[in-house]
Amino acid sequence: MARKTIAELLAAVNADFPDNNTGVITPAIIRSFFSALIDAFAPAFAYLTRDTPQSLGVVGLFPVVIGNLNGVGFAQSPEWTRDMSAGTITSPDGGPTAALINVQATMELAANDAVELEIFVNGAASGYIKQAVAGEGGGAANPVSVTFGGVVALLTGPVTFDVRIRSLMGNASPTVNYMALYASALPVR
Repeated sequence: MARKTIAELLAAVNADFPDNNTGVITPAIIRSFFSALIDAFAPAFAYLTRDTPQSLGVVGLFPVVIGNLNGVGFAQSPEWTRDMSAGTITSPDGGPTAALINVQATMELAANDAVELEIFVNGAASGYIKQAVAGEGGGAANPVSVTFGGVVALLTGPVTFDVRIRSLMGNASPTVNYMALYASALPVR
């Protein structure tokens, strides 16, 4: 069953729960409504991680997917899928209408290197869920951390999310020590 929005649940209350003067409120209607209500508010998420260092080689000005994630991958509900090798999380068909996306990463960059990480939605740049990271020098001796995220709204499923990286200087050579990508459904009105 597709997740219902708050507006759909309110419409169901008005349609399925009249004043019961005619006795039309049945146990089946009540069970169906509460099942939809629980589905609408139940956590629905997936995440995947990289837990060992991965050199990305030279990264140019055009974004490339950070794939080959080898850590933990988990989907709270079977409708959410994840592909560790592709570095993607996909929401179910028919939902959600909004999702919260978060990224955490630790990476090594040479001094004066700068990269930008960005969430892509169905292969297109989100345009606003991104974060620039500058190298502090020292490579493995001085890794940098980044945490960012945001909300993607007005989705129609299925929707695929991934993290892409590009050099802001033209030819950075980052190593990702750790990365986690988390996507979750948000109840919307």
